[in-house]
Amino acid sequence: MRPLTQTLISLSLALVCAGTAAGQELPEKGDPKPGGVVALVDGAPITRYELDLACRLEPNFRDLTVGSTLWRKAMKQQLDFLIEQRLIVQKARVDKIELTASDERFLLSELGRRAQAVGGLNAYRAQIEEQLGVPYDYFVARQKASLLRQKLVTKSISQDIFISPKEIRLFYEGHRSRYERRGEIRVRQIVVYPDLSDVTRKPPALEKWLEAHGKTWDANAYALALRKRIADGERFVDVAKDASLGPKSDEEIRIPSSQSLDEYWIRPLGEKIEGMQAGQISQPITTVRASIYLLELVDRREPGPLPLSEVQGDIERELKIAVRQQREKVWLSKLREEATIRVYLKGIAK
Repeated sequence: MRPLTQTLISLSLALVCAGTAAGQELPEKGDPKPGGVVALVDGAPITRYELDLACRLEPNFRDLTVGSTLWRKAMKQQLDFLIEQRLIVQKARVDKIELTASDERFLLSELGRRAQAVGGLNAYRAQIEEQLGVPYDYFVARQKASLLRQKLVTKSISQDIFISPKEIRLFYEGHRSRYERRGEIRVRQIVVYPDLSDVTRKPPALEKWLEAHGKTWDANAYALALRKRIADGERFVDVAKDASLGPKSDEEIRIPSSQSLDEYWIRPLGEKIEGMQAGQISQPITTVRASIYLLELVDRREPGPLPLSEVQGDIERELKIAVRQQREKVWLSKLREEATIRVYLKGIAK
């Protein structure tokens, strides 16, 4: 097996050569034989083999019935993609745009990262070739083509996009339902168990308490001592990390306002929270299971519309993406109009 770096270098040449190898014989009318030419883009051929490989990368393609409407649609989409890819390779050659050593390193790093997640390059390669039935070299070529496309689009299409405040406001007004704040309450908790065999964590404060009290355990006294530490100025979250015996000692609990607190919490915690204000800290609460809780109501947020000031950045980014996509669509249409494209695959519209 060739080293991955050699594979990348050879594929760089393969992409360029693919745009010039136009000397293949055209198939007869109708479906071409395997390996025959299914389209020409300014004389550069796209073979049936390439089209089959492209389709195999599509999720669920192998489950489609050959000749069905969905099968023909998938074939058409992939043939359009390959035609577009040829146009981009040709345009990149004319504009003298190619992948640099930095681009190669980026792709090598990205493939290595993906491979690491499945047990290494050999496992990653086997996954692609065995599960998808696609040669690894072809898969990498698709990644390289994607990088080349990004570079060409960036050079060919202006990236300067100005979205006016008026446009942002109009979009916000026309899509109000998308910008609704979900109501929720945010709570922190400290849990103390009457029986130390029930603890889910043994924090530093517990050991100090037991040493100071002759190894005698008193859950109520321990809870009151923690409440006093908070009253004396320590942050609730710091005391929770240092002393809570139960779960979620270092995180906020977020509960949607649509959910019943009585259903979420052990009784009577839900009832107690309902009567608390943001920033308030409870006294020790003994539950029906005899565990003791200290609660901090961090915040209570009612559902309602998000103000424009909170979402205008997101709206601006979304509108810029839409403009960029439209510019790219117009640019690709122009490339198609200027090219001579001939399709030879039966049942697939041009």
